[in-house]
Amino acid sequence: MSKQQTPQADRVLVLLSAAEPGVSARHFVQVFSVCSTVFAAVDVATRSGDPPVWASPVDDQTAKWLAEKHQLLAAPLALERLDPMAESYAGLVVPDGQGFYFEPHSASVRAFLEYFVKFKRPICLIGGGTAALLSTEPPAGEHWFLRKCALTAPSNYDAIKHNTYLAHTSMEDFIVTCRAKSSVHIVVDDSIVTAQNRNCTLIAIQTFILLCNR
Repeated sequence: MSKQQTPQADRVLVLLSAAEPGVSARHFVQVFSVCSTVFAAVDVATRSGDPPVWASPVDDQTAKWLAEKHQLLAAPLALERLDPMAESYAGLVVPDGQGFYFEPHSASVRAFLEYFVKFKRPICLIGGGTAALLSTEPPAGEHWFLRKCALTAPSNYDAIKHNTYLAHTSMEDFIVTCRAKSSVHIVVDDSIVTAQNRNCTLIAIQTFILLCNR
């Protein structure tokens, strides 16, 4: 079913990173596959419309799946050219990926997140995908629009364990409610789902789907 033929309520958007070191391909396949069993269409986007970067290594089975989806992934939608109000997606998923820490702060990412929060559309941010929230950092003197939400993200403990603590902004420092341990830990606040790491993927996506269908 094409994007034009698909009812808006049956479409979800998956945002990927086009910045090194990219997104876990195997994790994306898991997210896309689960969403595809429930929603009529799963659109894929990057901030600028550039092809996503896949974190190494990519196993043979995952590489074959990506090759089969080449047409979809070679030219993803550009979030910068989308209007969240016009698109009216049922939900937004940002999978785990260290590349999100190195994406420039984006007004389009902020606009989509603000729209989804305002209209209580479900959002699912997993692991490094929570770094998309860095684009929502408010200017000095202004309030963060997510300040009343309970959120989680990868902990400093996880960052130290994976030797990435000094490489990018700490999401635990950015989101002070994060637990400092590696565990299956998700937080659901109204229509927003945040997951601390990729071990939480299945429960995070299932919760997201339940929110979309409520």
